[in-house]
Amino acid sequence: MHEQAGKFIDKTVREVNLSLRKLLPGKGIFPKIIADAVRYSVFPGGKRFRPVLMHAAASACLPHGITGKKKKKLLMLSAAIEMIHCSSLVHDDLPAMDDDDYRRGKLSTHKRFGEAIAILAGDALLFRAFEVISLAGECEAAGEIARASGYAGMVGGQAADMTLPRKRMSRKTIGIIHELKTGELIRVSLRCGGLAAGAGARKISALDRYGKLMGLCFQITDDILDGPGGDKTSFCHVYGVEGSKRMAGRYKEEAIGALAGFGSEADILRHMAECVENRKK
Repeated sequence: MHEQAGKFIDKTVREVNLSLRKLLPGKGIFPKIIADAVRYSVFPGGKRFRPVLMHAAASACLPHGITGKKKKKLLMLSAAIEMIHCSSLVHDDLPAMDDDDYRRGKLSTHKRFGEAIAILAGDALLFRAFEVISLAGECEAAGEIARASGYAGMVGGQAADMTLPRKRMSRKTIGIIHELKTGELIRVSLRCGGLAAGAGARKISALDRYGKLMGLCFQITDDILDGPGGDKTSFCHVYGVEGSKRMAGRYKEEAIGALAGFGSEADILRHMAECVENRKK
């Protein structure tokens, strides 16, 4: 399964990158600096984790293959999800937010182009994402992605993380922050994979549950990699490294359990859950 999943992931990343290159601004865009900053913020990319999850979810619902219009819509939706994710990273790196000078081993967008252009590049990515979703004709997905990205999801989680007092923050509140800030975009990627495949309510509900648990597992392993000296809202700070590892393992098992209604067609999703728990970077 490891080899099969690896081939699926590599193929999906290549397809998503090609789609992003076609959909993002290139030569001839005025002003050129925005096109340059947008592409700098997206390439070279990371693991394209959210698009891969979306494709794996669609594959679990259509095990005999995704072709034609469904494949085209899936690629557009997954590219849009990655644009939103990259937009959030550009804004997160800004001095007013996390104030990071580097992203993926190179200067962050605001260090390369200045704060004003970085803000505009992040905005451009966000607006282009919804333009692409509109071109795909996916109205239901547009609403779901907007909610998961906005004040009821990613933006709300980031705002809570930045403003709520650390000393009085409960474990429950910390969990909710990470569900929103990190988990919502992961969860909606799974849902939209099911929607693009034309799956029924039962399968989409199972994918939703899997996505929510995977979001938590992903954030916990992120915090474990950062170590116990991280922010006071990190799982390691609250539960300790060993407690966090046990929690990540439990969420992984629950995520895999959410796929009980699927057969071998969901094995890539099961494999990805194992990879998230055991990742080293």
